[in-house]
Amino acid sequence: MWFILTFSKIFITAIVAKYAVGQNLIKFNEKTLNKLRLTPSRLSTSVSYIDLELLNEYQCAIECIKDQSICTGFNYDVINKTCSLYDALTKVLDKDIADARKQVQQNVCDGVKCKPGAICIDYNHEKKEIATCVCLNGQLTPDDCDKIETGIWTGYNIWSICSVTCGEGYRFRKRECFSSKDITQKIPNDNCIGTDIEIQTCNITPCPVYGPWTPWTPCSKFCGIGIKERSRSCIPPNSYCGKYTHQQRACGIVNCQPIAGLS
Repeated sequence: MWFILTFSKIFITAIVAKYAVGQNLIKFNEKTLNKLRLTPSRLSTSVSYIDLELLNEYQCAIECIKDQSICTGFNYDVINKTCSLYDALTKVLDKDIADARKQVQQNVCDGVKCKPGAICIDYNHEKKEIATCVCLNGQLTPDDCDKIETGIWTGYNIWSICSVTCGEGYRFRKRECFSSKDITQKIPNDNCIGTDIEIQTCNITPCPVYGPWTPWTPCSKFCGIGIKERSRSCIPPNSYCGKYTHQQRACGIVNCQPIAGLS
């Protein structure tokens, strides 16, 4: 089902609800909506029979139209986006509301009231729609919706390899949650107390680092432009810490008077 809202300059004047099966169209305007909205006086003395979280008032009105058995009015809280449906067995519904309800295509779940903690879903079985209540907590039958089974953890598996080859990294190991009634049946980890993973730091070996620089060598030329050099090694010896282990710089005097025997 989807909704098409038609806007005027001042307010929404009509709403169309379209159902894919049968292509049924239901139209009702602000006047019709006012017949379902609860007045402040009735709202103060009434108790809703169901509260839903919906995006807007028009979806709330559709839910009341769909609930053909008992809904005689609705109230929508814009701030909290809450739709409340109300019933009044003594109230006679307006003809426009009755006509709109005749156009609504029934869903097999419309008349099904599931227990707290369960929702109704419909599925196709041999070309027939069947309503089924399903627990929100993962339990198998609606009778167990209020029962949350506490499972038991298996032992942790082996540690993973360290995330780095040197320096400080991390490693982890995991475990699984199984039913306390049947230790061969795996259940969601949320049913076990605690977490399914354990992480710890690991440091296989210190990473190699650069050692100190050696002193600069004497300049290669006494007069003119030459070079001087220095180097450093990695610690520990024979390890690799990077390519920056050798350095050269220009040195010497550009304008100088050569001296016999010196270059």
